[in-house]
Amino acid sequence: MVASSSTSSSTSSMSSSSSSSLEGLSSVYPTLHHHVRVAFLVGVTSVLTIAIKFILKLTSPWYDARYLIPMSGMILGNMISSNSLLLQSLIKEFIHHKDIIEYYY
Repeated sequence: MVASSSTSSSTSSMSSSSSSSLEGLSSVYPTLHHHVRVAFLVGVTSVLTIAIKFILKLTSPWYDARYLIPMSGMILGNMISSNSLLLQSLIKEFIHHKDIIEYYY
């Protein structure tokens, strides 16, 4: 029961995190929100798995809140800031070089 509640709360925090990293972008392609959510989910899951299983070598219980919550918060915080910077500069470059991009596609 503890694992399911932590999983659902981390999923909802990831979707709100990805939405907050996309705020302020004036023009986005239609599936950007979906792609960012998937990237957050894959990124957090893979980094947490590596950290918990191989670096901390936790075996029982691996979902202990004293490890899982702070580590997920640090990872999500860094992902939000890096994604917002990346997406802002990417969208600016798309707008700035729109004619070149449309020429090739």
